Amino acid sequence: MRPRSGSPRETLRRASDPASRPSRSHVPLRRVGFGSRRGRRVALIFLILGLVCGILLVRSRSRPLIRGFAKETARVIRDFSLRGADGVLHSLADWRDRKGLVVVFLGTECPISNGLAPEIARLAAIYDPKGVAFCGVHADPEVSAEAASRHALEYGLRFPILLDPSQELAGEAGVTAVPTALVLDPEGRVVYRGRVDDRFAAPGKGRGEPTTHDLRDAIDALLGGNVPAVRETPAVGCPLPRPARGKPAANVTYTRDVAPILLRKCAGCHRPGDVGPFPLLTYKDSARRAGFLREMVESRRMPPWKPEPGFGTFLDDPRLSDRELATIARWSETGAPEGDPADLPKLPDFPRGWRLGVPDLVAAMPDPMAIPADGPDLYRAFVLPRPVGVERRVVAFEFRPGNRRVVHHSKLFEDPTDASRKRDRDDPGPGFASMGSGDIGRPALWEWTPGTLPRRSPPGVGKVLKAGSDLVLFVHYHPDGKPEVDRSEVGLYLSPAPLLHEWAGIPLGTSMIDIPAGVARHEVRIKATLPTDVHAFAVMPHAHYLLRELKVWATLPDGLVRRLLSIKDWDFNWQGQYHFAEPVPLPAGTVLELLGVYDNSAANPRNPNRPPKRVQFGPTSFDEMLGCHIEVIPDRHDGYAALRRKWPKGL
Repeated sequence: MRPRSGSPRETLRRASDPASRPSRSHVPLRRVGFGSRRGRRVALIFLILGLVCGILLVRSRSRPLIRGFAKETARVIRDFSLRGADGVLHSLADWRDRKGLVVVFLGTECPISNGLAPEIARLAAIYDPKGVAFCGVHADPEVSAEAASRHALEYGLRFPILLDPSQELAGEAGVTAVPTALVLDPEGRVVYRGRVDDRFAAPGKGRGEPTTHDLRDAIDALLGGNVPAVRETPAVGCPLPRPARGKPAANVTYTRDVAPILLRKCAGCHRPGDVGPFPLLTYKDSARRAGFLREMVESRRMPPWKPEPGFGTFLDDPRLSDRELATIARWSETGAPEGDPADLPKLPDFPRGWRLGVPDLVAAMPDPMAIPADGPDLYRAFVLPRPVGVERRVVAFEFRPGNRRVVHHSKLFEDPTDASRKRDRDDPGPGFASMGSGDIGRPALWEWTPGTLPRRSPPGVGKVLKAGSDLVLFVHYHPDGKPEVDRSEVGLYLSPAPLLHEWAGIPLGTSMIDIPAGVARHEVRIKATLPTDVHAFAVMPHAHYLLRELKVWATLPDGLVRRLLSIKDWDFNWQGQYHFAEPVPLPAGTVLELLGVYDNSAANPRNPNRPPKRVQFGPTSFDEMLGCHIEVIPDRHDGYAALRRKWPKGL
């Protein structure tokens, strides 16, 4: 059928046929004007084409095409309807006009989630102006709207916070732990799921600074129209508490079987105002975390205790027995039943104030220490106002942290020189940077970790602090996700009578450390012979981040070997002072031996160097050390002098 003259088809045909078009110089002006009927039709066609092209251009700019993305293999989040902490209902459609949406599952009591909150807040501030929205989700059934709002305010999360108490969104997204981040494109496809960055390899195993920025990289890829190079990473943090369901009857109950374990072994730290990130004082506290508690105790990550059984018997050992582990596992797998309230034991009488009574002297940090919301852990030493104007005979030290939320552990040193005071003056402070051992140049007098109980020395035994000496307090701070302030103090308990024996800290250590890059097992051995008879009452090991294993043993003159300490999974953040249940007799001629095994490979999650580098002895976190102070009481009155001659730099 031939198109009629003047129809749109005929007009377009003629416009595209050069032979049918007159030369530009001979076209009458009225023929190209839009006043004619044919001109109006042409204008209408081009107007429609322009509108279509414009719409496609706008859509392409607002929703980047993700190159190489297979729609059929991507997890898709259906539209949801969740109430926010502000009481407003939110759905996925609220963010359809954005270039992407980041959904972060949070936890109010998870230390890893809280520690990453400042980084999440920073990313939200960076990418919101670029068209990527953020929202937070609390999938813990026990988190109320009020608690979620308070948490967001404390940690500076200035984006919508949603509540998912039935965990429908968490289940659809495959989220089992917090924090977990999802990156969604405008169609609801999950282009990334996993961690924020790699600063934590496992709960309790982290590095000071991340080496990968997985969430940031995924958002950048989305904005660039690309598939993220890594679409999924393991989310390291705290398992989601499961919604309450019908609980079957079981022989193991909380009130009769589990509460006695948790109150005796865990509640000392897991109570309001103490170092534990959440309380474990009630059935409600414990039941909602039953699976998490089982995982933590079966892996021996909690209660924190590094010495291996069979190498020394120590006081304050919080390890659970095999029977206690089986009890918690059975309780968890049978639905965490409560039991008869009449079986519930009484809450422990937690001490308030000084555990050993009012000290004779109290030395406090001269100035408050401000701890930022996030960043690497801080290691600072503080010269305390001099309480040692005259010679003091100390029989006990007690440390009282000013802010248990951020104080991880501490040590106390005596410095008879002005070296620490000079470092304090030269550092803008408060205090000065220190790793808490070799850089101070003196053996520690005492060490505190959460759960450590202060003790008085046996009668007639103590430590003489020289007149004019400085007390130097080393504190390891762990940021908790919001700005904090600490001002810790130390109590000294004195003896009015002369001491019969002075304890000594034998500094078993070496500076001969040179660890090649990439080596997964590098051994360093140290030996020393005792010049006098002693009784060992404690050991205090020290190293930095590359150490993996540590063993200390003593070979007596008759060939008998006494195994003093073994740690198979060294963690700088959980070093401590371990007191023997009974003093260990070590006669003169005993050979003390220390073995340290280092892992300087890329597989070590605590390695601060990426890629691994050669590491030698030194005081910074990028250097290494190896030492163990063996705390002893000389058997003879002249024994201390003999030890002083053997180790003249200090005991």
